[in-house]
Amino acid sequence: LGLTGKRRVVALLRKYPGVFEVFEEGISALYFRFTPEAEDHILEEQELRAELEDVLVTKIRRMLMMSIDKTLLLSKIDHLKKDLGLPNDYRTAMVDKYPQFFKVIDTEGGLALELTSWDPELAISAWEKQLQSGPPPDDSISGRPRRFPKVDLPSGYSLKRKDVENLRKFQAVPFVSPYAEFSHIHPSSKEAEKHSCAVVHELLTLTLEKRTLIDHLTHFRKDFKFSQQIHGMLIRHPELFYVSLKGERDSVFLRQAYNGSHLIDKDPLVVAREKLGRLVALGNRHDSRLADINENESDFESDGEDDWSDDEGEGDMQDNVEKEALERLERHRELRRPLHILQREKVMATQSALPRERW
Repeated sequence: LGLTGKRRVVALLRKYPGVFEVFEEGISALYFRFTPEAEDHILEEQELRAELEDVLVTKIRRMLMMSIDKTLLLSKIDHLKKDLGLPNDYRTAMVDKYPQFFKVIDTEGGLALELTSWDPELAISAWEKQLQSGPPPDDSISGRPRRFPKVDLPSGYSLKRKDVENLRKFQAVPFVSPYAEFSHIHPSSKEAEKHSCAVVHELLTLTLEKRTLIDHLTHFRKDFKFSQQIHGMLIRHPELFYVSLKGERDSVFLRQAYNGSHLIDKDPLVVAREKLGRLVALGNRHDSRLADINENESDFESDGEDDWSDDEGEGDMQDNVEKEALERLERHRELRRPLHILQREKVMATQSALPRERW
């Protein structure tokens, strides 16, 4: 875990009282386990993954159907397994279980997954469904037809006239399905770019959060005949994609899946992740608001030092709300409840007592 020097496992576990419980049995024998809330979350996620197994298998089938040889290296799929929601053991838990859909073969590049059956019902992309869902919107101004076709850009997004004209020409190119045969398309043609955009669009719809790292897409250049300048291609189409430059590696988002920075339709696995995030955040809020309960942990939060300590000190709370929360929990000491239970309840009680804007 990389906990060297003064970094102790016990101190790390106690920083997240919503997830872990540290308790003592025997003489100086410390153990840790999940809290009831965290354990319930794990069981719920396991049941959810079992229910969504057919959906996850369909995602793999769609990726294979979009590839040029209907074959993908397992090492490449591994790059996207977290974004797709696949379990870590999907090779043994899912691949071997569905020989009617795909099989593992040995290639020069390593083990690969090969499609064994084509399903025409799956060969309809989300983009096509959107085009077929209803009549096109009214493309007129005050009842008069537009002089130029409308380019659907984000609000406040401005482009040079030349770039807008290029987008209009791109819109006029006939749609190329990501599941269509594309080996004959010339790589530098507009049809090839239309197909690449359709493939990226479909891949993003398969991900949980409708986003992924651009580096992950570069691994599939040969499989989907992506351009060598895939980053530039994504930037050229702000009507479809949003490229984020935050972090060490750039990410691409499916623009229509978001309302501002909020995901519109959340996958059930995304909701499960958010529940776990709230349990983890209990410890962070506890460290920032209750500094005098554990001085050493508060120091780590404020200045980033690595001095994680197990010492605990109690002091006066900073305001009346915190005092009331402490008093309620002190009354539980009369019942001689375990210390780790009291600490976790202290965190939860204080958080529930504070208004949200003070978290």
